[in-house]
Amino acid sequence: NGWLTPGLRLLFTALADLLVLVITILRTIPTADEQDRQGRALSLWVATMILISPVAWYHYFVLLLILFAGLASAAAQGRVSRRAIWMGLFSYVMILATIEPLFALLCAYVAACWFATDDLSAMD
Repeated sequence: NGWLTPGLRLLFTALADLLVLVITILRTIPTADEQDRQGRALSLWVATMILISPVAWYHYFVLLLILFAGLASAAAQGRVSRRAIWMGLFSYVMILATIEPLFALLCAYVAACWFATDDLSAMD
């Protein structure tokens, strides 16, 4: 522990939470005017809520079904990027296998960011 005092640990945690909140706000502002049929912004906010929660129990991951259902719905219509699909699938498998829950949650957050903001017209 040495140099990482409880006060510094609290400061770093608060800064990380603030960074995640700023990223989420910036990523969801553009979707405010658009119709959000697959719940893209909601998916990102759910992942954000779990990520910044001071205590995120493993059963909170059930809320990520909102993200996974949105990804599946959008994928069936061809309205989502491949990287969002693969990252979502990767996080889903990690959650099922109970391998490193924090890393699985970070992957789900990245998938939600890509799902919420990828411009499919630029990918064609």
